[in-house]
Amino acid sequence: MVLFSFTDVKCTLVNISFRDSGYKNIASWMDPFLEAFEGNRNVAAVKVSITERRSLYFLRRTLANLMRKNTPAREHDTTLLYFGSDVDDFRDVLRMHNIMVNYVFLVDCYGQVRFASSGVASAEELNKVIGFANDLCSETRGRKGSRQRKK
Repeated sequence: MVLFSFTDVKCTLVNISFRDSGYKNIASWMDPFLEAFEGNRNVAAVKVSITERRSLYFLRRTLANLMRKNTPAREHDTTLLYFGSDVDDFRDVLRMHNIMVNYVFLVDCYGQVRFASSGVASAEELNKVIGFANDLCSETRGRKGSRQRKK
């Protein structure tokens, strides 16, 4: 499996889930987002599945294989699985307190969160996140060009 490269990416839709109920909602965000930016190398989307239950730690290889089997091959490079119980600070900072839903963040190329939501995507939320991603792509291009002229 090849690691995904974020070298030229201007913004990334990060989808985080803690339970299967949240993981099932990710498609409502990913599918329309990826469709809107099909072929655009400036935009990426990743799935992060976090398992905090220590009782499942010993089954991590089995669960990882099961997840790989149930994930389309084209998404293997952009699907991450994390096993650990040390995510409390991470969850607090991003206000991810309900572990039964998924969380979605649009992150710009500087690592700043520009949009956040949770649960199943509504048409209004999809329009917003796609619009913000378009704005970030054009905004970043302008900044990058002005930096190059200053050099």
